[in-house]
Amino acid sequence: MVRALPFSFTLTARAENYLVGRPDLKDTIKRLQAYQEAGAGVLYAPGLAGKDDIAAVVSSVDRPVNVVMGYKAFS
Repeated sequence: MVRALPFSFTLTARAENYLVGRPDLKDTIKRLQAYQEAGAGVLYAPGLAGKDDIAAVVSSVDRPVNVVMGYKAFS
């Protein structure tokens, strides 16, 4: 239905596990893969722990991935 809209858009889906104190890489990847399957054009995983986590996320999906490092989890 949204593809029938009269304007273009990009849906960005966020997996904020690391921002909310749940640093679970497997769950983050599972969520991003589900968003990809649902049609998200860009995936966002803020707060990943380092380059190995980023590499794991990027290699597990086939969409562009945004990441931000250095965030502290919310308490």
